[in-house]
Amino acid sequence: MKKLLLLSFTLLFPLMASADIVCVLAKINGIYYNLYDKDKTAEVTSYPNFKYSGEVTIPAAVTYNDSQYSVTSIGNQVFDGCSELTSVTIPNSIIYIGQYAFRDCSRLTSITIPNGVTSIESCTFAFCSRLTSVIFPNSITSIGYSAFAG
Repeated sequence: MKKLLLLSFTLLFPLMASADIVCVLAKINGIYYNLYDKDKTAEVTSYPNFKYSGEVTIPAAVTYNDSQYSVTSIGNQVFDGCSELTSVTIPNSIIYIGQYAFRDCSRLTSITIPNGVTSIESCTFAFCSRLTSVIFPNSITSIGYSAFAG
């Protein structure tokens, strides 16, 4: 049944999205993205039962089906619970980091927030027990509730 449902979705999705593709989920070089055709932007995202680990370097742009997308955001809960994640390099193209984005990344020790980010959302770095260094840009104007709890 699952295979039939997946096959149906795979065959029908291009028909539903042919005129205006709002969002496509793609895995490019080990990182999942939501790709938005309208403005050619990409958001780093997660995938069910997948956990990022080790060192992750987010590029400033990605190419998918001969189109280039600027990577501008890290979505909500992307790295949530990635206990084997040791470092994340975030490019200056990032302007938004979502809620709970790095929650419970127990091996993450430092992070540099890019200049375009203006706020740190609620619980973004909650329970990152080894996080000892956070470099904030001057652009930060607000820090959400429990952003660094635990």
